[in-house]
Amino acid sequence: MLTAKQKKTLKKYRKPIIKLTSRTIPVKYKRKILAQEGGAIWIPLLVGSVITTLGHKIFEALQSKLS
Repeated sequence: MLTAKQKKTLKKYRKPIIKLTSRTIPVKYKRKILAQEGGAIWIPLLVGSVITTLGHKIFEALQSKLS
């Protein structure tokens, strides 16, 4: 789960995140979005929170299978 601070930080980048995850937008355009929005700042935060959330879900699934 995202913390309140992470949600607040990512809220500013909602539109670029939606565009980056869209399958209809070409990669060339996505690269421009990253360059214009300062991708190096918010991408690590997004990746970190996604990995944490996925790791938690995987761990729960493994525990339920072992029980």
